[in-house]
Amino acid sequence: MDTDKKPIHMDLHLDLPKNAHPKLVDLMQRCWETALDKRPSFFEIKAELDTLQLNLRLFLKNLRSTFKIINVVDDE
Repeated sequence: MDTDKKPIHMDLHLDLPKNAHPKLVDLMQRCWETALDKRPSFFEIKAELDTLQLNLRLFLKNLRSTFKIINVVDDE
């Protein structure tokens, strides 16, 4: 076996989704860091995804409320 050979590093990953939330894109890119110590832990990933999900749910709830108000005003 040749011990002088070094491992080949291939920077392969999926394409980033075009319409993904910027915070999700940032998280994905940090997960792909070549330096292991720069990657988020699974605990950090879960916490960030939970926060993003909560913020998106609140945003959608507020958006629905806004459209209900607009529809009520438009119906009058």
